[in-house]
Amino acid sequence: MERGAEAAPASEALAGLLTDDRTCIPASRALERIGAPAAAAIGKLDEMAKHRDGFVRLAAVYALKSVGTPTGKILGTTEPVVDILRRTLLDDYHPVTKVSGDALISYGPAAAAAIPEVKQLKEKRQYALYIWPYSDFPDMIIAAIAPDQ
Repeated sequence: MERGAEAAPASEALAGLLTDDRTCIPASRALERIGAPAAAAIGKLDEMAKHRDGFVRLAAVYALKSVGTPTGKILGTTEPVVDILRRTLLDDYHPVTKVSGDALISYGPAAAAAIPEVKQLKEKRQYALYIWPYSDFPDMIIAAIAPDQ
């Protein structure tokens, strides 16, 4: 896990561990450290991001954030990760929403496809501000990914 991108050859093997509840979180953490070169794991991380357990979904989103970094544009990772983050942004588990939004913010204009979901998030959370501590979060995302909106 400490080798970062040097461990990229292990990405496929690590992706295979994402389907087991006992190994999915440590494997996703290793993929997170690898970053964009772990593009082979995007499909399995997408499946993990649909898991019934919020902590498992959160681990998947952290890994996706790293794999889809804008430096990953060279490997074509940003676009497929943004497609996944569009869904996870609307997750009922607030930490998943927050990390998904943070990822979109970090991608900047490369995440502009997520504008419809950001607007849904704004509407969804509008009446639940007493439990959603980030009332200005959708506006922050929009400012970062599509400032002209």
